[in-house]
Amino acid sequence: PTSSSSPAAERGFTLVEIWQHSGFIARSVIICLMGMLLWSFYVGIERLIAHNRARKRSMLLAAEVVAPLQKGDIAGALKLTKDEQFKNAYLGAMLGAGLAELEQRLDQHGIASAKRALDRAIGEEVGKLKRGMTILATTGSTAPFVGLFGTVFGVINAFQGMATSGAGLSGISAGISEALITTGVG
Repeated sequence: PTSSSSPAAERGFTLVEIWQHSGFIARSVIICLMGMLLWSFYVGIERLIAHNRARKRSMLLAAEVVAPLQKGDIAGALKLTKDEQFKNAYLGAMLGAGLAELEQRLDQHGIASAKRALDRAIGEEVGKLKRGMTILATTGSTAPFVGLFGTVFGVINAFQGMATSGAGLSGISAGISEALITTGVG
């Protein structure tokens, strides 16, 4: 004879059944970890799109700005960096900062000013490109500990089950499943 339910469903270890038998703390830990996961996905995808867009625009700008720079047309190159199509290009912000200083003064002092302006612009652009990365770092470093927090309470539940119903496996299985699920999610 064949059974219509799977062996996992007969034992009560499907994800839905484990969720239903989990306590408040285990559910809270899992919800917190799922929130961290979703936020990390959002930040990761958004940063990937932003980096790709900035790289493409910077590559286009690099191809177009060569001609004015080879002619010594600093004003023309500066105008290109401020063009709307290169608004998100990190190269545009850096070149624009340096070229604006060079346009003011084309001697050793102007070159030194352009280098300082370029350094500031690089710092600003790196900051823009790294936006949101602290969320990924924080999630990556804290998620295992949040999972372990749930594990501790799952083990406590297992010992409580052992104390109330004896030393049998059925008395501790719910607590152990909570502990393992929160550890796995973390």
